[in-house]
Amino acid sequence: MESKIFDIVIGVLLGNEDNGKLQVFNSFEFVIIDNSPDLTSLQTRLEQQSVILPNEYIIGVYQITQNKDLKPDDNIILLHSLLEGYNNNLITLIFNPNFAAKKHTNEKFIKIFDNKQNELKFDVDNKEAEKIAVDTVLEIKENDSNDESQKANDQLISQSFLLKTIKNKIRLIIAFLQQADPEKTPNYYDILRNVNSFISKIQYKQDEDIKTKLVDLETEYNTLISIGTITENIKNLESISLDLKKYDSA
Repeated sequence: MESKIFDIVIGVLLGNEDNGKLQVFNSFEFVIIDNSPDLTSLQTRLEQQSVILPNEYIIGVYQITQNKDLKPDDNIILLHSLLEGYNNNLITLIFNPNFAAKKHTNEKFIKIFDNKQNELKFDVDNKEAEKIAVDTVLEIKENDSNDESQKANDQLISQSFLLKTIKNKIRLIIAFLQQADPEKTPNYYDILRNVNSFISKIQYKQDEDIKTKLVDLETEYNTLISIGTITENIKNLESISLDLKKYDSA
């Protein structure tokens, strides 16, 4: 395999099929090690996601490119071969961020293809908070008004719905932590601590139930650690007791 294949931004698309239509819900970028996708980290990520999103699986791959034609290349074909064990009928999404950033253009910035490189039709259906946030950003991008108060208001609206989107992501993380076994989940406490720290930094005050759940999770984790420490101390005391008995009998 050529090393240059992975000098690009690539990732996997997660979703499922419903009534003959593929639905893309999530995606994440590949971890690249020695110019190749790390399939071990991919498997770990998929196992973690399956805990809270059991109905989602790999349905395709994506590539972020600067090319104008937005067509799958040899890189994608090789990537498909790497993932045959997960799905041998992958779709491909090609995205050009330069086209997306242009204010006025008729050029498509996203195209989707089947595994035979035939272009597919698609619809975009965002969740409410995400949709409003995206629409607001697009409105600001197209708005040439010099009204500073209007711009400030638009920014506040965007920030509000961005927080709602973040809340949805935090709920997913909490759901994962509630289902996961702390003793078998790498960096469990670090994830919990980072979420707490993030919420504190952005001064997130909505939905106290999120904070309550995080506190409960931390309490449960600390209790588990304490029980483990107590058990270990009891074993040490029993060992010392046996040693003392041996000493007395001598």
